[in-house]
Amino acid sequence: MELKRLVLSDDHQKALLDFCLVEAIDWHFIPPRSPHFGGLWEAAVKTAKYHFYRAIGNSVLGFDELRTLLCLITAVINSRPLVSNSESPADLDVLTPAHFLNGGPPASFAEPDVTQLNFDRLDGWQRVSYLQQLFWSRWKEEYITSLQQRSKWRTAKPSLAVADLVLVKDENLPPMKWPLARVVELLPGRDGVSRVAVLKTSSGIIKRSVNKLCLLPLKDAVESQASNGGSMSGQAA
Repeated sequence: MELKRLVLSDDHQKALLDFCLVEAIDWHFIPPRSPHFGGLWEAAVKTAKYHFYRAIGNSVLGFDELRTLLCLITAVINSRPLVSNSESPADLDVLTPAHFLNGGPPASFAEPDVTQLNFDRLDGWQRVSYLQQLFWSRWKEEYITSLQQRSKWRTAKPSLAVADLVLVKDENLPPMKWPLARVVELLPGRDGVSRVAVLKTSSGIIKRSVNKLCLLPLKDAVESQASNGGSMSGQAA
């Protein structure tokens, strides 16, 4: 709570704003619960969390051990190749995130393999090395196949309109418990296509990506029912 009060204090907000202005920092936020808006980095986060949980298992680490391990895991992820350094077939050098973060290629000291030792008999640094090497072994083999497929929305699709009634998808709730909301504003991207909506719910104002919303009423189904003079019972909503 003390940290939250500090972050929300007027003095801290002004200091943060002044720093961002001096450093020419412009923040861009993705909508809540819409990780596909940050496909590239969210894929890396997903992979890191998955293999981190598998590597650490039930191990109990101190704060310094955990912090050191996370730094080592970050270095592993930032060593992944992004693009070749040149178009020459003889040049096998690649650019990695570490090149842009550190100003040069990733560097690390050679460590002895401790993954064959009994984890319970290792000291603090060896425990961290054990978990880092375990993470590296699993991550390097499964990273490519675990990457999320990223695709662009290149074709125009029917969009929402202000005042439309929608259901807000929530993966943590069954569909019958999804909250209702009213569209109060649409936020277009640089291409003019609205992919984010501002919604008014019973609990307040929220933002969601369009693909997390179910438009109500189902206009196509209602028009089909009216034209056919039939019943919609038994059709999926």
